[in-house]
Amino acid sequence: MKKLNFGCGHRYAKGWINIDFHSESPEVKKVNLLQRLPFPDNYFDVVYSSHVLEHFSPDTAESLLRECHRVLKKDGILRTVLPDLEATCREYVRLLDAVDHSETAREQYEWIILELLDQLTRTQPSGKILPFRRKLIAGRNQ
Repeated sequence: MKKLNFGCGHRYAKGWINIDFHSESPEVKKVNLLQRLPFPDNYFDVVYSSHVLEHFSPDTAESLLRECHRVLKKDGILRTVLPDLEATCREYVRLLDAVDHSETAREQYEWIILELLDQLTRTQPSGKILPFRRKLIAGRNQ
């Protein structure tokens, strides 16, 4: 059985072909997911991704899914895992109710706003979340 795990980052699966933009492991093949996937038509029995598609614009995600369909065998399985919008909304309300104006509460609130809005309006990979993370890390390292 041939299995593809795309956009795996550092979470690769043994026995799968693992691909991502960047590879820090010999288990992960460096592949530009914005281009045609380097596999023949009808090649994989299973194609999987976890928390990948939300990092792309809707048009780019659709193009990537079309590529997955191309490399997937007839009757193959495509499984994608995406963030749970309901859970994110519930966390937003919880944080809103718990705001106490502390630095930690403010950071958590800013983060959840990015989770909600950035996922919906992202026009570039990682959107505004990556710069926000870097800002938090830099502030903690001072």
